[in-house]
Amino acid sequence: MMTLFFWAQARRGMPALAAAAQAVSIPVIGIGGIGSAEDALEFIIAGAQAVQIGTMNFVRPSVWAETFQGLKEYCQRHGIRTLSELSGTLVVGD
Repeated sequence: MMTLFFWAQARRGMPALAAAAQAVSIPVIGIGGIGSAEDALEFIIAGAQAVQIGTMNFVRPSVWAETFQGLKEYCQRHGIRTLSELSGTLVVGD
């Protein structure tokens, strides 16, 4: 299976990630600057099916647990059963 890894610089790349996710029929994984549930949600809403936390693991080893807990709480607050329900829901204006 092929996968597209998409690195978005400083969130300016989210519309590009959304366009890439719509243009391909392979999973898109968002990477770059993810250090919180909010960061992960931005990538997922833009179209990523998964995210990668990299360097932040060295800075804050608890980042995975914190991010997972934040994603879980967000989903519970908003009645979301799975993160896949959010993937690709970003609306980009003309």
